[in-house]
Amino acid sequence: MLSVAPVVVEIQALRWGLSLAIDLHMDRIVVQSDYLNAVDCINLVSNFAVIDHIDADCRFLLDKFCFSSVMFISRSCNLEAHNLVGIVKVVGSRTWIGGLPTLNSVDVIQTPFSS
Repeated sequence: MLSVAPVVVEIQALRWGLSLAIDLHMDRIVVQSDYLNAVDCINLVSNFAVIDHIDADCRFLLDKFCFSSVMFISRSCNLEAHNLVGIVKVVGSRTWIGGLPTLNSVDVIQTPFSS
């Protein structure tokens, strides 16, 4: 079993999201995360040596947007992320673009996903 510090997982997810937004030719992005340590590292408020290279890469990616913001929101306000985790537990790891499917929706099964 491989064990990774939560801050590494969170900031890698942020980096992946930024890379995806760039690949989709988005020019403005607002990133909201309920993981304060990752947000603070990207915003140069704090520093964790284990993710120095990843948060620097995130800042590099953020510079590619006309407008970008990375902000902390409390876990109770991050319902979309928690709903997404629930869906991933059912359908597995997938990528989709557009509206977030719901577990109660047939769209979860019929929506074309790409791995």
